[in-house]
Order: sequence, then C-alpha cells, then structure tokens
Amino acid sequence: MHPVKNCLDARKPKSNKSYWGPKLTRNTQRDAEHLAALKAAGWRVLVIWDCETKTSAILTKRVVRFLARP
Repeated sequence: MHPVKNCLDARKPKSNKSYWGPKLTRNTQRDAEHLAALKAAGWRVLVIWDCETKTSAILTKRVVRFLARP
C-alpha cells in the first residue's frame, strides 16, 4: 500500500527523480513483500500512514474496527 494512494497531502518529490523514483518503487515492492510474508505466517496486518493519525477519533475507530474482526 503506497501512501500516495492513501494520503491527500502525499506527493512524489519533484527534485532528484532519478533517485526518488527507483527508491519509492523499491519501498513499495518491499512493503508488499513484507505484508505478504506476514499474512502467509497467519498475521492480520493494519497499515497506518502518518497522515491517518491526525484525527484521533477516526484513527481510534479504524483500529477498533480492525481489532474487532476475527
């Protein structure tokens, strides 16, 4: 899950694209690999981005909903 899809204030850097493009692509691939490994090991995973922590009531509701699922 990439933050640009989830955070309205997230943007790709405009400078040094030759560095940031591959780095962000690899980070996304690595995150997907780690999530897949955790799920394969039987874990449920909740990803929370920094931008999702700004409103505690919404964050609390999301975490409680996640924890309530079997």
